[in-house]
Amino acid sequence: MKTKGSTVKHLLLILPLLLAPLAAHAQQPASTVRDHLWLFACPPNADGAYLENAGIRGGSRMTPVEGAFWLGTPNLLFITQGYKRPRAMWYESKGKVKTTMEQWAIAFESVKPKTCRIALGIYLWDYTGIDPAKKDDPAYRRGQPVPLDLMEHHCGLGLKWLKEGQVSDLLILANTHLDLGINTAPWMREWIKKHGDEKLNR
Repeated sequence: MKTKGSTVKHLLLILPLLLAPLAAHAQQPASTVRDHLWLFACPPNADGAYLENAGIRGGSRMTPVEGAFWLGTPNLLFITQGYKRPRAMWYESKGKVKTTMEQWAIAFESVKPKTCRIALGIYLWDYTGIDPAKKDDPAYRRGQPVPLDLMEHHCGLGLKWLKEGQVSDLLILANTHLDLGINTAPWMREWIKKHGDEKLNR
């Protein structure tokens, strides 16, 4: 038969177990802006044809994981579409040992695919914009880096919405624009260095 004293004793023993999850949650550090940054990634040079329209030859060799490390984003979203696969990749695979993954995809084993809710895309490249300095070049069609004043506006608005909780994540496009020598790539990297460690109330 339980007495009042034994009941109190049992409650005192159980209480720490009940409060442990709350204590653990309270000790978790607040997330940062960097925790909510993603790199939109695709196979190297997957959009090479678009870049050639803008007079950029040779394409990009930046792999998805390389791009994430260079840019300083801990999260990565990988997009693959077989019909857009660069033609060179088909030829390179002939006569080679078949593996379960392409060589550039093996590095994904070191990265954790997370779920993301509403994300705002941050473009480094304007696929339809016209560069005034190249518009008279008969070989030039379209495409240019996003002007830096628009990058400033875009990222500033994204940071504001991220802190307000209107968007869950910022999605940066893409690894194939990081090694072309365009000015938006280092600008984005410095922006992440500046704001990446800012705390969020989440």
